[in-house]
Amino acid sequence: TVERIENGAFRNCNKLHDVNTWDKLIYIGEESFKNCQQLESFTPSHSLTMIGDLAFSQCTNLKTFTFPKNSKNIGSKLFDQCPSLENVIFKEGISVIPDELFKNCTGLKTVEVGEGTKDIGHRTFSGCSNLKIIKLPRSISVLHSSTFDSRSLENVIYAGSINDWVMINFEGKTTHSGRYTLGSQDSYLHYYFEYLNANSNPCLYSHKLTTTDKDLSSVVLDATKINNWAFEGLDDVQEIIISSSVKE
Repeated sequence: TVERIENGAFRNCNKLHDVNTWDKLIYIGEESFKNCQQLESFTPSHSLTMIGDLAFSQCTNLKTFTFPKNSKNIGSKLFDQCPSLENVIFKEGISVIPDELFKNCTGLKTVEVGEGTKDIGHRTFSGCSNLKIIKLPRSISVLHSSTFDSRSLENVIYAGSINDWVMINFEGKTTHSGRYTLGSQDSYLHYYFEYLNANSNPCLYSHKLTTTDKDLSSVVLDATKINNWAFEGLDDVQEIIISSSVKE
C-alpha cells in the first residue's frame, strides 16, 4: 500500500479532476498537485499527517478542502493562487496553521478551525478578498500580525467567552531589520522599527465577534489580563465592567 506521494508527483497534470486517497496515505510532498488546473475535489485520508509546501498551489478549480484530524505538519502557501477555493475545515488536533496558507485565495468565503489549534501564522489569509466568516476555537492563543489581511470579514465566531478572547496574544507588533546604502558606500547599518495594529485582531475589519456570551453590549471582565488590541473593532460593546481579578 502506498503511504507517500512524493514531491511534484502529479504536478501539471491538467486533466486530473478528482482524487480520493487511500487509508494508509500519510504524506503528500511539496508541489505534489501544483498547477493541476482541473482538479476540483480532493478527499484526504484520515491517516494523513504531513502535507508539503505548495502542494495544491495554482489548482485553480479546487473548491473545498477538509484537513484530517491531527494533521501535524502542514506546509506554507499550500493553496497559493487557488481562486475557486470557497470553504475550508480544519479538524481538531492541528496545533499550528502556517504562514500564507491561503494566500491569494480570492474565492475563499468561510474557514472553520477545530479545537486544539493554538497558533495561526503570518499573512495566512493575505489576499482573501471575499472571506466573510471565520470560526476560531477556544484553544487559540496567538494571532500574528497580518494574519487577517482581509477587509471583507463580516463575522468572527469564537468558541470561548469574551474573557477567553481578551487573553489571546494579538501580536500586532513586528520588528524589521535590514541593510541599506548610504550615499555611494554600502553600509552594514541595521535599522529597526516597529509598527502597531497590524491586523492581528480580525475584528479590526469584521467589527463583529460572536462568543459563548449571550450579549456583548455589557461586558464583565474577570480575566487576569487584558491583552493588546483585545477589543479593537468591537462595535457591539457599549459598557465594560472590570473586576478586581484583572491585574494588567
